[in-house]
Amino acid sequence: MIDFLIRGLAVYRFSRLIALEDGPAWIFKRLRSLIRERAGADSWISEGIQCPYCVSFWLSLLSSPSQKGLAIAGLVAWLFNLEEYLGK
Repeated sequence: MIDFLIRGLAVYRFSRLIALEDGPAWIFKRLRSLIRERAGADSWISEGIQCPYCVSFWLSLLSSPSQKGLAIAGLVAWLFNLEEYLGK
C-alpha cells in the first residue's frame, strides 16, 4: 500500500512538473515549446504534453505496466481534482 501511494505521489509531482511548470533552468518549458514548434501547436502530442492528466496516465503505465499502473493513474487524477477543488 505504501509503495502504491509513493508511486502515485511521485507520478503526480512529475506530471505536474512536465505539463504545468517551468522546471529547473526552464527545461520543461523549453521541452513543451520545442514539441509545439516541431509537431505543431494543434497536434495531439502538443496538446498531450500540456495536459497533466495525459502525462500522468503515461507516467503511471511506465511506473507499473499493469492494473496497478491504471490505479496509480486514477489516484493521480483524484489528486489533480483535489488540487483544483482546493484552489491550488
